Amino acid sequence: MLALIDLWLQQAFLEHQNHVFGGWSIILVGNFEQLSPIIDESIYSQILKHDPLSNDNITAYRQFWEVYKLDVIQRQSRDSDDQHNFKAILLRLCDGESMVDDWKILAIRFVDAPAISLTEFSNTTCVLSHKSDVVEFNIDRLKLLNCPVARINAIHEGGFEAHKADSDVAKGLECQLLLARGARIMLKTNL
Repeated sequence: MLALIDLWLQQAFLEHQNHVFGGWSIILVGNFEQLSPIIDESIYSQILKHDPLSNDNITAYRQFWEVYKLDVIQRQSRDSDDQHNFKAILLRLCDGESMVDDWKILAIRFVDAPAISLTEFSNTTCVLSHKSDVVEFNIDRLKLLNCPVARINAIHEGGFEAHKADSDVAKGLECQLLLARGARIMLKTNL
């Protein structure tokens, strides 16, 4: 996205088309606790890819010379036990280490919300930051169903290279699909 912004600004301001970001000053604001980019490297990555747009992205990011790290959380800056506890809950959420007690504390903040039991809460959709975590989570969920699991292996056309290709190359299709009665599935693309 950063490379596209650079390209669009150069096209919009033709008198500065040979300058990064069309000669404009750019301020980036972000949070390093966010999830990693999908099917791409972080803008501060040193790994060049075969995709020229990703490489242009890294080159554009290297044009930033000054970095200021804001390390004071202003929204929870009051010195009360509630604020300290809430800040700790948020940090655990960022690290994927939240606990049932965190959920209970957050649940009491919604006065008009219907009562939700832990059973209902445990059946929600989860967002995980790494593919390996997703695979492990899904296998654990299948085991909890306590029923037979069907494994469907993909048929690869295109020789050995297709067989060892990553799912990112195959539009997210995995080399095997595990299904069981009662398993939740999510269709991400209409092929």
